[in-house]
Amino acid sequence: MSDANIYSPVKADQKPIQKIITGIESIILQPAIPIRVFDRNELEVIYKLRFNAWKTRTNIESFFKNERFSDRYDGAAMHWAIKDHNEFIASSRINISNYWMELPYGEVIKPFLNNFTPPFFMLSRLVVDPKARKNGYSNLLDKERLKYILNYTQGTALVVVSSEFRVEKLLKCGFCLASGFEELNTVP
Repeated sequence: MSDANIYSPVKADQKPIQKIITGIESIILQPAIPIRVFDRNELEVIYKLRFNAWKTRTNIESFFKNERFSDRYDGAAMHWAIKDHNEFIASSRINISNYWMELPYGEVIKPFLNNFTPPFFMLSRLVVDPKARKNGYSNLLDKERLKYILNYTQGTALVVVSSEFRVEKLLKCGFCLASGFEELNTVP
């Protein structure tokens, strides 16, 4: 079981998103360069990174079967990652759709979408290797994904998170609370 909060910044026009990017820049501790990941072999490494990053945070037995974590949304997603000495240490993704049912956590976010403009940009699967945490990599990946969203003239960015620490960081960067904690019967 995982606690999750749903956050959404105001509509994806230039000023609110740029404010969030500026807020993120103010808390990045270590410089790194996020890259887009397209290669299937590299995506497989990312799925293993997810498993390693999350294995201490879940007790769902099925999660441990393959020592990797991917889901049905990965194929349609855009993936970013950060490498250190040619090793992936952080990764994240965005799914984009006009329809809630095509997004991760679609059932959870559906009640909140009436007041928001599609397309919907679901930022999800952000992980940082436990040995590389506390260096601002999650902030860098957020910034890179939000910069990508700026290419669109309208839309709404959404994030479902399971860590109160992450919630606080997103609020400081300009995201808005759309819901309180809810129990989700899923992996992180």
